[in-house]
Amino acid sequence: MRDSFPPIRRNHPALGALLLALAIFALLWLLNIPFRRVYQANDNDVTAFVDALLLLPGSHWQGWFTQGHSHFFDSYPEWPWGLTPFARPAFQFLIYLAHFAFGRDWSAYLAINYLSVAGVAAVAFALARTVLGLGVAPSLLSAAFVLVSPAVLGCSIWEVGFASESLASLLIGCAFIAGVARRDIVCLALLLVALLIKETAVWAPFAAAFTALFRPAPGATPRHRILSAVTMFLPLMVWLTLRLSFFGGIGGSYATVSFTPFKDFVSLLGWKLEHLHRLFVSQEVFVASGPWAVVDRALMIATYLLLASLLTLWMVGSLRVAWDKLSALKRELQWPTTEPALLVTLWAVMGLAFYFALGLSSPRYAASAVMFLWPALVAEVMRRGRAARVALVISFVLVLVRTSDLLVELNPPSEQSYVGRFLHAIAAMDDTLRAVPADIQQIYVLSSGGLVTATPKYLQAFLDMPSEIIRVIDIHSYCKREEGSLRLDHDIMEGLVILRASLPAHCGSFFFDMAGRDSTSLVDGRLRRNESISYELFDAQVIDHKGPLKPAIEPGSQVTVQIRPHGPARFVIERGGGEGITWFDVH
Repeated sequence: MRDSFPPIRRNHPALGALLLALAIFALLWLLNIPFRRVYQANDNDVTAFVDALLLLPGSHWQGWFTQGHSHFFDSYPEWPWGLTPFARPAFQFLIYLAHFAFGRDWSAYLAINYLSVAGVAAVAFALARTVLGLGVAPSLLSAAFVLVSPAVLGCSIWEVGFASESLASLLIGCAFIAGVARRDIVCLALLLVALLIKETAVWAPFAAAFTALFRPAPGATPRHRILSAVTMFLPLMVWLTLRLSFFGGIGGSYATVSFTPFKDFVSLLGWKLEHLHRLFVSQEVFVASGPWAVVDRALMIATYLLLASLLTLWMVGSLRVAWDKLSALKRELQWPTTEPALLVTLWAVMGLAFYFALGLSSPRYAASAVMFLWPALVAEVMRRGRAARVALVISFVLVLVRTSDLLVELNPPSEQSYVGRFLHAIAAMDDTLRAVPADIQQIYVLSSGGLVTATPKYLQAFLDMPSEIIRVIDIHSYCKREEGSLRLDHDIMEGLVILRASLPAHCGSFFFDMAGRDSTSLVDGRLRRNESISYELFDAQVIDHKGPLKPAIEPGSQVTVQIRPHGPARFVIERGGGEGITWFDVH
């Protein structure tokens, strides 16, 4: 049994980790040049930029702590979600610092993502070398597995707002290394910053407390261990104090709203367990049809089976070590300590448990767990025979090929792909909005996807426009050109603009994207939004469905909107289906 962690080697692992991080950052920067050329800020990034760079009138840095992202989901401000805001002041401060280098070159801010992802892989390398005592090659393999996993690379390099998850994971990994090295002050500082970057780091102080209790620490008394464990909760206490002081607690947020009804949460939990492989291997499909599609599917299944066998091997090995430790407790009358591998496994298991406990399904919320899991798994395989090592290498090749295909597909995304159409639609809408004359006071938009679902005043500030943007309604259409498209007529009577819009009922419908419960207040087929806007929705239905936005309204395929503008206004209609954007003005 080890009483201390492997000694630091002469070639300090920190230098190797730093060089690895720089190499990965440079590689990601170069590989993603084509994507950055077509990058457009979506709702996540618009909100992150506007709040971090203080673009709203009257905003100040104190709001990072006291207000957070208070209007993140309010694409229809009159019908807000009513969710408790989340605050990420440290992440906003980082974006604020970055603007001194990048200005309004929005795609350049993806450097934050690349640095964060590179840092996560470098931390995996460092803990494999220092804590697990692996050689250079197995440590590099651990870092490579972490890097190419969907939980890290696949979800975190395409949107600036998503960098917070990988950045928090990086700090959690550093906090772990500091904790096992008994650098408790450093560990506490890293945990606090991680919590102020992303609230999903809330599980890490608990893992740090267990580490303080059971890490090898010759000469440490039980009282000292307990005191060290209790202090690990200080970052959590600071974070909770901020939440209670400014936001009334942690309930009602985007991460907790899916806990009710409980059966929906149980259903989501079952889905996560069934699709656990999505955390480790990309779901990119090489061939969708034809004979080669069968081969592609067979390779995917083989990848799943290999990963499942390796995970089983790791779990069995970890359980055996844990059982041996429990058995030793019966024989030894001293404070229990754990081996390094078991501590890494503890953090991996706690990270996974937190992912399963979240009411969210995205793999990126398991980035921290994956960062600990792969080094622990590689360490277990290295203790096994040749067959296990060969399976590990084959698994990496299969996972790498899937992830590489994703990088190729998105650099740049083809114009026919969903991502390509989405980015093109945003670019076209942003250009249309920027071209609005300065004397126009209000812009009313009927959008088929190009108007990002950020709060309109945020988009106005992001585009640096004087005109107010109002989202009228959203359009969903998958109609072929020969099946017809949006039909829209308008009348103007004594300052009242009446829009009559319809879509082919079999392939199109209207909806209120991200609208809250108040959008369901129908009275005799009419819906009043505010003093200036009302709707006639005689085919509308109020439905119940899974997710936080329930009940919700389905307006149907016909809608009449009555709008009374306050001053000169432009009405922008995004027809979708490649038909472009049209507009008309009202003075």
